[in-house]
Amino acid sequence: MAEETPKRSRRRATPVMDGAPDQAAPASAGPDDKGSVDVDELNLEQGRIGTATARAVTVRQGAIGRVTAENVLLTMGAIGGARTRELSVELGAIGGAVAGEARVRQSYVQGIMAREVALEQSGARTVIANHVTMGPQSGALVVLARTVDGDGRALLDWRGALAFGAAFALVSALIRGRRSR
Repeated sequence: MAEETPKRSRRRATPVMDGAPDQAAPASAGPDDKGSVDVDELNLEQGRIGTATARAVTVRQGAIGRVTAENVLLTMGAIGGARTRELSVELGAIGGAVAGEARVRQSYVQGIMAREVALEQSGARTVIANHVTMGPQSGALVVLARTVDGDGRALLDWRGALAFGAAFALVSALIRGRRSR
């Protein structure tokens, strides 16, 4: 009779409590948790969390639905929505972000609004910022910014987006007018 080998489990979410290193992690920080975590620092490795609120969040090969933190570092993971002062993404994906400063490297962001945005070999659907720096092999569909530097490409700047919106509104009005007849 063959003997079964026990499956090894790994702890995936590791909240670090400030001032109490031997204090146990809260029950809401389990490896397959879809609930929320509210800690000082959150180090998530290969896990998923629904919402997280912390001073600093580090995600490696994990996913968070929504995060609110001062600093967010994402490596090879995904975040649905982020509100942070400093955002750094490498080999990851963000659904939407509101940040003071954002650095996106070899990643994709659907929408980002920040004072400073740096895209390096990355793509974005919509970027709204005061200053955008786009490195080589970077691109965005729509960029609304005060200044844009670098070699990257934007399909539509604010003038192109305005013209596209006006043309779309005109075509929509014509179609609605035909349907009402």
